[in-house]
Amino acid sequence: MGLAAAAIAKGYGAWVGATTRNPERGPLLRRNGADQVFVDGGSIAEAVRRVFPDGVDKVLELVGTVSLLDSLRSAKEGGIVCKTGVVGNKWGFDEFRPMEAIPTAVCLMVYGGDAEDFMRTPARLWC
Repeated sequence: MGLAAAAIAKGYGAWVGATTRNPERGPLLRRNGADQVFVDGGSIAEAVRRVFPDGVDKVLELVGTVSLLDSLRSAKEGGIVCKTGVVGNKWGFDEFRPMEAIPTAVCLMVYGGDAEDFMRTPARLWC
């Protein structure tokens, strides 16, 4: 899913950052549209903020709730985080405080539809 998302975003002219836990996947990610690869050792927000001090415009969260809070910290004010995956195999939070978890002026949205829903999603939301 991440490879496809990177290729689609790149096709729309977006600058694409991708994450992986395996540094050996960097070349594969770059061949599929990633301009920058962040190696995820459990937290990527600091690495993202070193490259983009204000944060990034949009984050596609494919891992799920185990990394969602970190993804929210990666987004800039006015940015969008779309949680759509549950690769981390955890469907919810043990405890969630939205006022603490969601940074000011960052939009959190979810996507959980099928192919027809995807085709109706405006490209401006992901690029």
